[in-house]
Amino acid sequence: MSIISLSFSPCLIAGESLQAGLRRERAVDYSIMEYRGVRGFPTDYGVLGLLLDGPAHGYDLQQRLHAGLGPVWRVAWSQLYSVLHSLEEKGWVNAATKESPSGPPRHMYAITTRGRRAFFEWAVAPVSRLRDVRVEFLAKLYFLRRHQPEELGPLLERQSASLERAMEELGALGGDPWIASIALSFRRHQTESALAWIGEVRRSVEEAGREKG
Repeated sequence: MSIISLSFSPCLIAGESLQAGLRRERAVDYSIMEYRGVRGFPTDYGVLGLLLDGPAHGYDLQQRLHAGLGPVWRVAWSQLYSVLHSLEEKGWVNAATKESPSGPPRHMYAITTRGRRAFFEWAVAPVSRLRDVRVEFLAKLYFLRRHQPEELGPLLERQSASLERAMEELGALGGDPWIASIALSFRRHQTESALAWIGEVRRSVEEAGREKG
């Protein structure tokens, strides 16, 4: 199965080289963005997805995250435990204390039936904004490929339809007419690029299905 990637140019800090910018932006800490009040990657659903592989404590979850979504997403330790506490309050995870022969007791977390239902409701829904394709949509693809691969095709179709509707609804922008015109053109090109990429992913999924068949 071929690997499809979606590339974006990094925003460089003054005096920063392109290579340094790429390294800095390779994995974005979206949990910190949420903690500071900026809507980023929905960390709670990401943690639920990691727990689909079985009960785990914080270190296990960090290892799973690094092994799977490490290239595009990371979460701070403090935010991870804050999210786990929030999920426990919602009834989406259960926590239990487990004795450790080599250290202090550990809190083990397991996803509940309610948490599993909430996760898959999120996972099969398209993202509403183009910028969310970069991390949130990739995470949905990652988790569905592992746990419900039959939902990959339908999600890709829904996401494609959502982006096509968004492109049709692009309207005139205010301000300087020339800037408004090229900004609108930029948005269209971005959306067209994302649609072309989704087409590549769909073909990759179909190819993998034929190989398994």
